[in-house]
Amino acid sequence: MQSIISLNKSLKKASFAGFFLLLIMACGTAKVIPESGVAPETNRILTPLMPSIEAASRVQEGIITLGRDTIFPNEHVIGDTIEAVYYFTVDRPMTITQVWPGCQCTAPIYPTDTLRKGKIDSIVLVFYTAKVEAGSYTKYGYVLNTIREKDYFIIGYLKPASKGVVTRKYRYTNKD
Repeated sequence: MQSIISLNKSLKKASFAGFFLLLIMACGTAKVIPESGVAPETNRILTPLMPSIEAASRVQEGIITLGRDTIFPNEHVIGDTIEAVYYFTVDRPMTITQVWPGCQCTAPIYPTDTLRKGKIDSIVLVFYTAKVEAGSYTKYGYVLNTIREKDYFIIGYLKPASKGVVTRKYRYTNKD
């Protein structure tokens, strides 16, 4: 019985080692580089595991941000409302199916109709700070669409509100 248990353990270890060996071999393969170092069909130097420039340029992004993906607002006090506006365009017709905020204190506003190629639109993340603790924060929204996901962030710092301080609404854009 003891020999069967040790045999099972040995087989499991061998199967894991074999799996990882196959994984490494499959992922580590590259095109054969001729002695000249230049692939005859493309006249480019090839290196193992390096994607070609053409392959990278064929990637369709869907949403093209007109500015930054991350907004860094000024230091604010607890109770302020921060609106982060992200302007974008699209490279082909698409629809934003949903924007998932990172937490309950962040609310998204986004277009729900079909977006046309080249038209400029915006997504707004509204961050309500009234029930958030003081300190650094990172808020985000995941934009789900018919092409691929896009992420937008708000990163900043909140300090406690002093007596008599009136909270305000602030608006930032990714083009600032």
